[in-house]
Amino acid sequence: MSAKKKITEAFQRNAAFDAEKIKVETVGSKVILVRLVRSLAKKDDAEDAVWAARGVMAIENKLIVEEDLLIF
Repeated sequence: MSAKKKITEAFQRNAAFDAEKIKVETVGSKVILVRLVRSLAKKDDAEDAVWAARGVMAIENKLIVEEDLLIF
């Protein structure tokens, strides 16, 4: 099973994540996270979950915190 699939399934199993809002991309051993999360804590949790996946050597965390979109 690919790292991308393992990470996506881990997000789906974990109620803390809005899995449909997080897009996981992989380039070799690098994982790229894209889209929206509800809080900075969720952004950090998503990155921690990716580090737990075997074979991940780098993460590019492009997740945007929804709260940040409300700043005027």
